[in-house]
Amino acid sequence: MRACLVVTTLLAAQVAGAEAPAAPPPAPATAVVTGAAAPSCRAAVLDLAPGEGVTVERAASLSEVVVGEVGASLRGCSVVSRSELRALVSFETERQLSGCDSEGCLAEVGEALGVDRLVIGTVARVDTRTLVALRLVDMRDLRVLRRVTDSFDGPAGDALAWVAWLARRLVLDDESAAGPRPVADRRHMVERRMSVARTLAWTGVGVGGALLVTSAGLGGATWALSGALPAMKTARGADRDQIEGIEATGPWLAGGANLALYAGATLAIVGGGLFLVPGDETVELERP
Repeated sequence: MRACLVVTTLLAAQVAGAEAPAAPPPAPATAVVTGAAAPSCRAAVLDLAPGEGVTVERAASLSEVVVGEVGASLRGCSVVSRSELRALVSFETERQLSGCDSEGCLAEVGEALGVDRLVIGTVARVDTRTLVALRLVDMRDLRVLRRVTDSFDGPAGDALAWVAWLARRLVLDDESAAGPRPVADRRHMVERRMSVARTLAWTGVGVGGALLVTSAGLGGATWALSGALPAMKTARGADRDQIEGIEATGPWLAGGANLALYAGATLAIVGGGLFLVPGDETVELERP
């Protein structure tokens, strides 16, 4: 409450200095109208309060869009913009204004600024979607005249047109007069793909199994040759060159069999362990 009193005091002092002494009192507040001229009223637009995933700079940019659309659509009312508020109050006061949301604080701000309508709102980021909530408050009785809330998932440039459309919906008596939603959400499709871990698991098991089969083949060939050599040596007319070639080849076959065995067993074990990792992952793709 103390912060609100400080805000009110600063606002009242600077607004009083900014207005001419002979200025006539403001006209009585009137309802929001569209089209025909109406008795003058005064409205203010506070900066959108940035929520999760939204920077202060981004919220300020979207606030400027809201100010422009409210000023263009709220016929018969003069709109106090963000830049005009800065000219009237200090930076610290403006910072406190951006968090002013209680009834007591809003009432004091409305009385200090002499406004009949106040536009407040928030902007946040939820996953890939931007969520904006706007409220139009009647400062005479602190009654919320209208509120709009919507979310958007698409390019940053389209988000500006979307926020402008929300602002028109907020201040127009007939929301349909704001027109259809100017932009469409980005079209997404969800695809389930095999994870990298599962791909490596199948690769390890497959290659490891192939190496084990190769090891078994080389081991079988080594065993067969070692068993045939004694008979070949004692045979009549034995070919000594062939026997020597087989004896030289045997160790190579045995070494290859052992190497394939160890490598195949290692890959098979590691691949089997990777099956404990979740096998599917959800991938979100943008449709053309």
